[in-house]
Amino acid sequence: MSIKYYKLLDMLNRRGMTRDDLRAATGISSATMAKLSNHQTVSLQVIDKICAKMHCQPDDIMEFIDDRGNVPTLKKAQTNERKGAQLTFAEQVKILLDRKNMTISTLADVLGVSRQTLSKRLKDNNFDTDWMRRIADALDIKIIVKID
Repeated sequence: MSIKYYKLLDMLNRRGMTRDDLRAATGISSATMAKLSNHQTVSLQVIDKICAKMHCQPDDIMEFIDDRGNVPTLKKAQTNERKGAQLTFAEQVKILLDRKNMTISTLADVLGVSRQTLSKRLKDNNFDTDWMRRIADALDIKIIVKID
């Protein structure tokens, strides 16, 4: 189980900021920035400083992922009790990006689309099978389309 900070790294990228820019704005150390980059534990004071400077909420910059790679939420937990634990395609892509140390921008470049287009599709979980196959090819993974 761990907290992942890919959302923070993506936010910096979207805002055209570097990690050094964030360090300068918040006063956090390079060691703390390295912990964030490597998805290691940081104090709540660090999260507070980042949220204050970036004008965001903690869930805008971090996400809890359990041992099975799931992103549990109360709403999802209630849904999963009825349907079985299934992640959306967008959630799976975000986890795979994190595991492959890729950003949404990098994937968008590989796909030949804008970061904004891909981010919106991820947010809305808006993918047809062609998009899914293109993303799977870009991430070098196998995709199985199953219709129930």
